[in-house]
Amino acid sequence: MSKPEDQYKERDEQIHEELRASGLAFIRTLLTFPDTKEATKLVKEHAANDFDKAYAGEMEALTLDCGELDERASHTGEHLKEKEKQERNTKSYVKVSEVRGTGEHKKIPYADWDLKDQIVFPFSIALMVLVLGAGSANVYSAIMAQAEPIFLENHSLAWFLSFLLPAGSAAIHFLGDLLESDRSRHRYMLTILGLTAMALLAWTVLFAMNFQIGAVEIDFEALGEESDSTATIFTFVQLLAEMLCGSSLSLVAAHVHGRYSGESTMRNPESDELEREIKVRKALHEAVHEPRKGLWGRRIQIPAMREVHISEQVALYLAMRRRFDDSSPL
Repeated sequence: MSKPEDQYKERDEQIHEELRASGLAFIRTLLTFPDTKEATKLVKEHAANDFDKAYAGEMEALTLDCGELDERASHTGEHLKEKEKQERNTKSYVKVSEVRGTGEHKKIPYADWDLKDQIVFPFSIALMVLVLGAGSANVYSAIMAQAEPIFLENHSLAWFLSFLLPAGSAAIHFLGDLLESDRSRHRYMLTILGLTAMALLAWTVLFAMNFQIGAVEIDFEALGEESDSTATIFTFVQLLAEMLCGSSLSLVAAHVHGRYSGESTMRNPESDELEREIKVRKALHEAVHEPRKGLWGRRIQIPAMREVHISEQVALYLAMRRRFDDSSPL
């Protein structure tokens, strides 16, 4: 298989021979020139001008073609990036109702669910209610333990304030439904699960620091003392873990229920259309990018060839001058 630069090889070799012949003839006229440094400078100028005369037209054409292809590649690249960004923000799958002739949703009764799902679904809901209820009770007890007059006089205010924990847990769960793309929702779910795991791990460590299983002695000296920063952190982590556990359990219940709710998933037509457009955009971009690489390679190659030619001519002159001086009787 021939390489892309092979198309220039024969022409470059022919031009190189012509440049060597022209340079050799010029060098011979300078062998008797008294100032070697000045003669070397003249050789460089002649070699550069000779090379530019041979390749000036091609360099100008390459400059114009590269500029045009750069503009086209930039244009197609911007359109491609725009479509790829639009695809990332578009749902790959959408839920659609399997509708009967009467227009009713086709739902699967609970009795027909898989046995595992029949156990997991109510168990998750029960645990969620238990965890969030315990969280609200912990908030209520922490408020009442401060003995603030306003809460002592009106206990309902403390109860209402404690309901903020289950409300926050529900908000965390439903926030994921507002995200547009599948990727965003998946990342959000992983974030919630990761935070839940870290909160539970931190709770375990702090619990062990504050409570020891099997301790039989009571530290009477510590009774009545103010709680330290560890107790404050433990309270914070406890409530955070309860709130995140409630969100995670609700995610599990919603996931199980979604399998039998009469909603099935299908490819989003908009996502499919974007995929087709991206393939077309990529083909257009590659059609511009491939010849652009070849032209830019040639445009970089010619100046390098120019420097090589000048160096060869200078080396040839110095070698011929040294032989001439050695053979000269003067």
